[in-house]
Amino acid sequence: MMGLGKRPACSLHKVLEQEYGVKIIYYPLACGSAASMVHPDIGKAVVINANEAPWRRNYDLAHELFHLILWKAFSPEEMNDALFFDDVEKKADKFAVHAAPSGRRDPSGD
Repeated sequence: MMGLGKRPACSLHKVLEQEYGVKIIYYPLACGSAASMVHPDIGKAVVINANEAPWRRNYDLAHELFHLILWKAFSPEEMNDALFFDDVEKKADKFAVHAAPSGRRDPSGD
């Protein structure tokens, strides 16, 4: 998948930055774990909470990758619908569990 090899969690950061031009920023956040965006001036970026454990940072990076992949698939109206948004978040969590397995339970609780 995307040239990530047999251990995607170990190569995800490098591949996203070098092959796909995603800017990844580790910053100590007071709350929350991660966020992604696509900006016309700077392109794709992900901010990861530097205070989190390494396994959680990998998981969050994979979760945000799901959002970047499907960025244009959903309209703003769809994403403003709470039920739709919750469903997208659950799918991003499931994607992250498979893309960056850590041996830990799914942080979403599912």
